[in-house]
Amino acid sequence: TSGSPSGPGYIWILTPETLSGSGGPNSIKIDGDITVYGQSVILKAGNKIQVDGEITTGNSSFAGGVDIHAYKGADGGTSTEFVIGGSGQSNGVNGNINCSTAGSGVGFIFVQNYGSGGIKVESTSALTMQVSGGRNGSIALDAKDGALTLPAGTISVDGSGSNAAGRIIIMGDSIVATAGATT
Repeated sequence: TSGSPSGPGYIWILTPETLSGSGGPNSIKIDGDITVYGQSVILKAGNKIQVDGEITTGNSSFAGGVDIHAYKGADGGTSTEFVIGGSGQSNGVNGNINCSTAGSGVGFIFVQNYGSGGIKVESTSALTMQVSGGRNGSIALDAKDGALTLPAGTISVDGSGSNAAGRIIIMGDSIVATAGATT
């Protein structure tokens, strides 16, 4: 991590974008939770990304953000699905992503999976973006040439009180919504 001695810093983990093997080189694997208060987590790999835990970036003042790019260097991407909120997945976040704050900072969650593998969100609690002291942040999911699969329930970036709502951007070759899914 890096940052000033008086406050938290960012976490950047980047691998080369050239793919030299399936599942090993140019992959990111993190065993456990990632927590940075009011800052950002950036994970970018030429191969798969596996986080076995929660990613939390919010604190009392700022929401922070999460920026994930899986299989960025794969020629044409991959057919491996990126799962958010799953369990035991080799490509995804095996836990929730939470970028909430009681303050006024605007956060973001951005996930891209290159190729045809797509992105699957297991439950609405897997993505949390709540800013109670100001305008809400953004959630963007980009499945590239794959399907974006959403769970039943509501994924929300509603602003609190009179504060403005954020935005939700969903992109993919197709959108697969479980009965009852709303954004």
